[in-house]
Amino acid sequence: MESVRKRGPAARPVGRGRGGARPQQAAQKAKSHALIVESASRLFRERGFAGATVDEVMAAAGLTRGGFYAHFEDKVDLAAEALAVAFEGSIANLFGADMPREPRSWRERAAKRYLTEAHLDNTGGGCPLPALGGDVARAEPELRSATEKQLARVLAELEQRVGGDAAGARQRSIAFLATCVGAMTLARSVEDRAVAREILNACRRELTKDSE
Repeated sequence: MESVRKRGPAARPVGRGRGGARPQQAAQKAKSHALIVESASRLFRERGFAGATVDEVMAAAGLTRGGFYAHFEDKVDLAAEALAVAFEGSIANLFGADMPREPRSWRERAAKRYLTEAHLDNTGGGCPLPALGGDVARAEPELRSATEKQLARVLAELEQRVGGDAAGARQRSIAFLATCVGAMTLARSVEDRAVAREILNACRRELTKDSE
């Protein structure tokens, strides 16, 4: 990851500066911070951590590199926040209020929502696990730890949705998630669209076969 351990001045909490920031300044800083994180979240998923530089992230947010260290200690710090934002989107997508609570209906809806060609084509706005899993595996311990915490959140939600006996809920949750992430990773790894579609359809059928 580009210059990840090159540290600038310690980042101050948003809304604080020398003598304290005025409310308007604090609000603007918070807005800029959110824009940077959102831009990084999309660019990192599209290109990988190493594939999107700090300059590119800041430009996508409409800002210059000079302001980066007012918000983040280093690129690893930014990447951890960007991952959290990406996971929030995935959690809302799979466990939001529009999703059914009944386990069988939820599994069918979740599999059909995740394993789609729309998701296949939307790497930058989709689940961070197939987009960044390989990067995280080779990343700094801080990023692996951040991902592990987010993964625990997803699995906790899954355990409440997959159904069946409580004792096996975690195992079923891991299997469901691994099938979804693995299918999307494989589908994005092939050039032939028909093969990608075949992978998604096969895994979707496997996950929903008890709903048919």
